[in-house]
Amino acid sequence: MVRRHNSISNPQFVSQTAPGNDALPLAANGTPCRILIVEDDALIALDLQQTVEELGGMVVGHAAHADNAVGLAARHKPDVVLMDIRLAGGSDGIDAARGIRQKQDVAIIFVTGNSDPGTRSRVLEFSNALLLTKPVDHMQLGAALRERCLPGNQQR
Repeated sequence: MVRRHNSISNPQFVSQTAPGNDALPLAANGTPCRILIVEDDALIALDLQQTVEELGGMVVGHAAHADNAVGLAARHKPDVVLMDIRLAGGSDGIDAARGIRQKQDVAIIFVTGNSDPGTRSRVLEFSNALLLTKPVDHMQLGAALRERCLPGNQQR
């Protein structure tokens, strides 16, 4: 059986950290990195949440629909949004990310099983967004989160 490997693809290179230095950086005020998970598959959402928490991050909410995602982001002001592209009820994560970005400057990490050229080109409209493919590799997710959770990181 061949195991499929994931990749982080443009728009930004995400560096790996040294072994043993896996924790997410704290915010300037000393609080954990705040992460909103937007994923309609409950098992994937739980896996993402466990990874975030193991890294020392704080999940501030979970949404399965685009409208809920925009509302939760406005209410909880996350540092990073992990955003699935195809959401429940036919809603679209890229549209949700647009709605969130209209209201606040937040780092977006797209997570998708659809890395076709059309999807990639839609993601490229977001400056400094990252794209992870499913199934999500925990080391790559950790590297992406560490990159985006840095205090004062202007690469959002």
